[in-house]
Amino acid sequence: EHVWRSSRSSSSGGSSMRGSVWLNVPRGGDVTAVTAAAAGVNVNVNDLANAAYGWMTGLGAPAALIAGAVVATVYDVNSSGSMATLASDPTWVRWAKKWNQILLSTAFAMEVICIFVVTVTGTMLSSFADRPHGTVTTLMGTTSAMGFLKEHFEFEYLTCRITFLQGLLNWLAAIALEHAIPTGIGGPSQRSMDVFIASCLMTLILMMLSFYNAHSTFYPNYLSMLGRYAVVLWERYFYRWPPRPLSL
Repeated sequence: EHVWRSSRSSSSGGSSMRGSVWLNVPRGGDVTAVTAAAAGVNVNVNDLANAAYGWMTGLGAPAALIAGAVVATVYDVNSSGSMATLASDPTWVRWAKKWNQILLSTAFAMEVICIFVVTVTGTMLSSFADRPHGTVTTLMGTTSAMGFLKEHFEFEYLTCRITFLQGLLNWLAAIALEHAIPTGIGGPSQRSMDVFIASCLMTLILMMLSFYNAHSTFYPNYLSMLGRYAVVLWERYFYRWPPRPLSL
């Protein structure tokens, strides 16, 4: 059986703190004992869900800005024709131009995925407390919004973080490639400036990854996060029985 209990503890200033959790009580079990065991939980499920919702919506806005910037970059590249492959291009230039298009396409796709996931997950979180009693997640062991997402919605959490960052990095790398590819327009000074801009952008990418790794909370670094995401993705959508396409 599932019993809803709310605990209240008064502070020295006279204010009160409420903590509400879903308690899984065995049929015929002692509700009082279970309530006492959960008395240490002082975070409301709505507080964590709302905080997670706020983080999700906050991430969707910059993702939309980056997606718009990618579209502008694609339009500029297509209008100028600078990334069109030519028979006279060296092999590395042809490959670089192809990778420029791949990076821009994947950058836009990843930011759209980020926007989609944060919107759907945010909508789910905003109605989290109204889920059926048997499916409400117990808050034991989670005290922050990020910990709540990582513990109970790791796939959504990793999808948002990875697609946002990787889309941004792909966009910057595409712009760096565009400047690194010789166009034959302008003199040596213009070529030197293009190489300088490409070098600055690649340095910026490395600095962003370094900053990201230094502030990673649940994973040692970005590569470790990617590895964990591969495991979560496999277990959620492929390692299922009976097998079905993408767990539809």
